[in-house]
Amino acid sequence: MPFRLLEYAVRIWRRHLDQHPGATRLSTVLPVVVHHNPARPDRPWSAPTGLTDILDLEPGTAAAMAPYLPRLEFLLEDLAAIDINELRAQPLTAEARLTLVVLKSVTSSLRPDVDLDAFADDLAAVINRSDPHDSGEESLFGLIMRYVLLVGTHHQKTTKRCSPASDPPHGRPT
Repeated sequence: MPFRLLEYAVRIWRRHLDQHPGATRLSTVLPVVVHHNPARPDRPWSAPTGLTDILDLEPGTAAAMAPYLPRLEFLLEDLAAIDINELRAQPLTAEARLTLVVLKSVTSSLRPDVDLDAFADDLAAVINRSDPHDSGEESLFGLIMRYVLLVGTHHQKTTKRCSPASDPPHGRPT
């Protein structure tokens, strides 16, 4: 993951330099990884989080070369390692907190209806800030609900009932 994030950062910087040919400084890129594992929601992140962790160097050599090696660490939000109440207490926007709660609770053995009750204020804020002209899929609320329906094991029957294959022959109403 550190190498992939470095590649993403380089692409962002290249685009920045293409769009600003006279630039002498690069824009800041903060690499963030949100880890959740739908198959194993209880398994925390175990892979390296820094570029130097994946370089093939002997420990003594790595220490001597450290000032000259490219460094990249990323911010890891490991949903498997954080309690739902800790997540609730984080200083995040309602949109960010609700997205993380849904990623964590819908893919875990926790019951989403119980977990999401504590986030009713965040849900109301997201709904109230949604553009009424959005199609639903374009709004954050629509994306969250789509994720719940497609991934949530508690909603498999609903997903099957709502899938295009189960539409009546005349199609969905427009």
